[in-house]
Amino acid sequence: MHKEKTVLFFLTELNGGGAEKVMVAIANYLAKSGVKVVFAIVKSGGPYIDLLSPDVELLELKTNSKLMAVFELARLIRKTPPFCVFSSILGSCIVLVLANLLAGSKSKLVLREANTPSVEASKGSVKQKLMRRISRLLYPRADTVIAVSKAVEKDLKEYYGYGLACKTIYNPVNVDEILELASQELVIPLPWCGETAILISAGRLSKQKDYLTLLHAFHSVVKVKDCKLIILGEGELRSVLENTVQELGLQQHVWLPGFVSNPFPYFKKAQVFVLSSQWEGMPNVLIHALAMGLKIVSTDCPSGPREVTDNGQLGRLVEVGDVEDMASAIIDSLDSGEKFATARSHAYIKENFSSETIFSTYREVLTTP
Repeated sequence: MHKEKTVLFFLTELNGGGAEKVMVAIANYLAKSGVKVVFAIVKSGGPYIDLLSPDVELLELKTNSKLMAVFELARLIRKTPPFCVFSSILGSCIVLVLANLLAGSKSKLVLREANTPSVEASKGSVKQKLMRRISRLLYPRADTVIAVSKAVEKDLKEYYGYGLACKTIYNPVNVDEILELASQELVIPLPWCGETAILISAGRLSKQKDYLTLLHAFHSVVKVKDCKLIILGEGELRSVLENTVQELGLQQHVWLPGFVSNPFPYFKKAQVFVLSSQWEGMPNVLIHALAMGLKIVSTDCPSGPREVTDNGQLGRLVEVGDVEDMASAIIDSLDSGEKFATARSHAYIKENFSSETIFSTYREVLTTP
């Protein structure tokens, strides 16, 4: 069945993040098109395991340690050996480059960068800052580093050196599939009854997403508007956010249901999508929100939101961390009867983020010398 050379995908886990979901989608597409795909992971389980096609060979490395994963992955690379090895997410990319070196491999090495490295190196956690320093020694060894936006590509070259081989490939979006998923039932019923405007945000409950700014902005909004806020996602800052909700007296207005595998029925219930991130690479959720017809309020963070919103033509861009600016933009969006995601935004999404075009580009990068 498989006429192509093997492509080995690697992630430490298939958690509920946007990068993981994109990697699964790429793997499924390649396998369907006749490429032999092996997907290696360290930690078993995860919400996206079930989304992998049966045509993709899933391998769980026999270790729970990322350090030992380097050796196990190197052994797998020597045994296969693949034509191309491919990873995304900083920690997974570091493990893959080290394993590829240890294996003495001649496999084509492709990394995918979904964040803005210079911002992560300065504003990220201590762990992220350390890994970024390590990555400066390793990323230049890649044959290609895929950037998820033009702004990320620019930052990659500035951070790692202009000799870095980069290529921008946007994240794939299938508008028809999103609308179909949106028609399904809610996994967890809404905690509110009656007609009220709903704001929604989605992403890992982490420092990067800056939900504290969103909560404080929303605190100002509910003083003048009857509305509710849903924040979909899970993460290490859950307790901090829950405490802030209580401190601000927003228990009846804010709902944090955790991670849901299909967020689109919740998007369908909302009127405005808010992205409060301090930094991004190319936020899929923003593209998905446009596809769903939601009005957009987003920080003008590095990078992605400006590209997704066509320089602010398809949404309101606000300053990072500016509570007053965000609150004002949300109120304006609630007052506005128009929707940004009209036929124009759908055409814009299909032109720039078409799944078929983007998957074909990945196939070319991953299967040709």
